[in-house]
Amino acid sequence: MATIRERAKADGTRAFHVQVRIAGFPARTASFSSKRHAERWAKTVEAEMIEGRHFRSAEARRRTLAEAIDRYLEHEAPKLRDGRMQRSTLPWWREKLGRFKLCDITPPLIAQYRDKLAAETYRRARPGAKRSSLKAGEPAREFKRKPNTINNYLVSLGRIFSVARREWHWITHNPMEGVAKLSAGPGRVRYLSEDERQRLLIETAK
Repeated sequence: MATIRERAKADGTRAFHVQVRIAGFPARTASFSSKRHAERWAKTVEAEMIEGRHFRSAEARRRTLAEAIDRYLEHEAPKLRDGRMQRSTLPWWREKLGRFKLCDITPPLIAQYRDKLAAETYRRARPGAKRSSLKAGEPAREFKRKPNTINNYLVSLGRIFSVARREWHWITHNPMEGVAKLSAGPGRVRYLSEDERQRLLIETAK
């Protein structure tokens, strides 16, 4: 966990450089003039990290994803410029995974529901709804979400876990780090109409 290296300084004195690394925490480093002080500091930091890790593990076993999403939408989303995207995508995750404890949400589980999101269809309009162009009795068209849209869903979920780890200290790692995004594929190709092509030829001939 702790690594101590002795180094000679330019003035001939010795310095003990210590680094403490524990999974789920950023590495901490410091330098001391004596090995005894370096070892004492390392033990203190290790104890703090282990205590924090146990606290986070307890929170992850106690908290559900639904709790995290609700807290995020109430306190974090209003601060974001793209908060509307969060409010439109996170309810899907809440419905599908909200019952799970944070400690039980793994990369394979997220990937499984990412694929379900890609496979399912949705309707853009409903007959009788406000601003709906559908007439009464007319069936609503069904669509599949595009890869970019699905990636937006993943980004929204990833932000939940990032805040839960960095600020709320509910988890020790972000499970989204093991989930791949979908390939967006080639962009849309638009061809010029005959009229546009003729005008382009005229302009380039000038």
